[in-house]
Amino acid sequence: MRPVSTVQRALQSLRFVHAAFLISVALCAFTLGRIPVNPSRRPTADPFLSAGVLTLLILGVAFAARLTYVRPALATLRSNPDDAKALLRWRLVAILSALLADCVAVIGVILHVVGGTNVLSGMFLLASAVVLLLWWPRQP
Repeated sequence: MRPVSTVQRALQSLRFVHAAFLISVALCAFTLGRIPVNPSRRPTADPFLSAGVLTLLILGVAFAARLTYVRPALATLRSNPDDAKALLRWRLVAILSALLADCVAVIGVILHVVGGTNVLSGMFLLASAVVLLLWWPRQP
């Protein structure tokens, strides 16, 4: 039996963490079903617009971080799997970008609490889940 490489262990742990973030989005969706919508508390469009802009900024920062740090680290790991600095950079930015994507789901729950509809909040949860699935950790 071959020993598992450091990159392989990092990939397994990243997938585990990523799965936990996806489960977190599912739990947010479950929470939305338990919190009743109060139409009398529905605020103006300003908080919803602000939440949308915040979401775009969060995902933009996460996407830029992945382009800036993850792609070069993966390229380095393909040529030199023993590069500890590239491995650390890959793991760190992959976890941080998944965390930022998960924040989008939390924004959806917050919007629901302040009076947003299930459809509006669900769009934030769906966006979070799609981004997490698109950024699923792959073998370098």
